[in-house]
Amino acid sequence: NLTAVNGLVFFSAAVEDEPPARLWVSDSSAVGTRVVETDPAIENPRDLTAWEGGPGVQSMLVFNAAGGLYLSDGTSAGTYRFVSDDLSPRSPTPVGERVFFAGGSPNRELWVSQGAAGDAERVLDIAPGEIGSHPQRLTALGDRIVFSADDGISGREMWVSDGTAAGTYRLRDIRPGTESSVRDDSFGAFVAATSDHVYFPADDGVSGEELWRTDGTPEG
Repeated sequence: NLTAVNGLVFFSAAVEDEPPARLWVSDSSAVGTRVVETDPAIENPRDLTAWEGGPGVQSMLVFNAAGGLYLSDGTSAGTYRFVSDDLSPRSPTPVGERVFFAGGSPNRELWVSQGAAGDAERVLDIAPGEIGSHPQRLTALGDRIVFSADDGISGREMWVSDGTAAGTYRLRDIRPGTESSVRDDSFGAFVAATSDHVYFPADDGVSGEELWRTDGTPEG
């Protein structure tokens, strides 16, 4: 995917059609379009996302690749890993000066980082045990993040977090009981956001799957 950051466009592509894919950057000119060279080479970058509040409050690219989560300003020196693949990080989602992601193996939960190597912390163990809550559809809403998770008791429902354990909670048990109201990613669930609401499909067990929205509070 093409991702614009600070006047540059980042994308993933193979070099001369030879895999694996590499990270490219362009200033919209032929001479300014190049591979971001790193040692070792970063392979198969994906989930390319602009982070306006990166380290030092500068605009940077955050992305997933073989080896973990990376940041890049488009230069070799400014491209580095900040979360190792030991956490199997997925779905990096910037919120202000932090990046949330789903991580942990096998216990997948919500994690947060400020972009420094080794500073990642698990926000909350939503579903204690080996499986974890498997956060999905991470979506920024103001200074918080909305996501779906399965706590092992109420099924997969929508949650919200401000990056602290105390500020991480289920928004509502839309489908009371152990069944999920929100589908797993593998079944085509989607989430869309405006400046003040997140929209998502959910099934309350009575009306079938309908479009719901939340402002990030249990009441809203």
